[in-house]
Amino acid sequence: MQEIKEKYFEGERALYGLSNTILKNVTFGEGESPLKETKDLEIKAAIFKYKYPLWYSNNINITDTTFETMSRSGIWYTNNISIKNSNLQAPKLFRRCKNITLDHVFFSDAEETMWTCEDITIKNTEINGDYFGKDSSNIYMDHVTLENCILNQTPLAFEKCSNINATINSKITSIKNPISGIIKAKKIETVIIDPSKVDPKATKIISIEPVDREVSVSDQNQEGE
Repeated sequence: MQEIKEKYFEGERALYGLSNTILKNVTFGEGESPLKETKDLEIKAAIFKYKYPLWYSNNINITDTTFETMSRSGIWYTNNISIKNSNLQAPKLFRRCKNITLDHVFFSDAEETMWTCEDITIKNTEINGDYFGKDSSNIYMDHVTLENCILNQTPLAFEKCSNINATINSKITSIKNPISGIIKAKKIETVIIDPSKVDPKATKIISIEPVDREVSVSDQNQEGE
């Protein structure tokens, strides 16, 4: 792998199509799409200052990096990406991506973030913003904390989430197969538990108003789920 370090880049598509490279202590200033259509990159201690840094990229490992506010719409159509120990300040950072791993990441403005993505693992991460995870699937989440949140029209919430500590000030359409923790909500319409996949006793579910319906695995099979 070649290495690029301690450099400052400006201009549109500054390193377009780059591959098999370590980027260390680099800054991408004003200029759109600096790393579009790249692959096999290790990005360490970098700063992204402007729009669309990673589009149509593959096999990207990022550590100790900052995506500043204007790096919005930053990671789209990108597969196999890992981000650790990083600060993500911009909105709309993930769209139509696959195989995402986040560990010790801080989202200061996750508005319209992680939309229509697949196969996501999130650990030790703080997320602030509206509509995170819209239309995404196969998300793993550990140590999930939600305080005084509203989940509007949210079906199958908390699936595969562990160590949950959630207080929800709204109705939840349905909860499905949480792994462990506590979930408290104003109203829960449906609770779906498959004892072959999770321990029903490991999660405490509290609905201030009575739960409308509890569904067992046998009921799900009859309904074709």
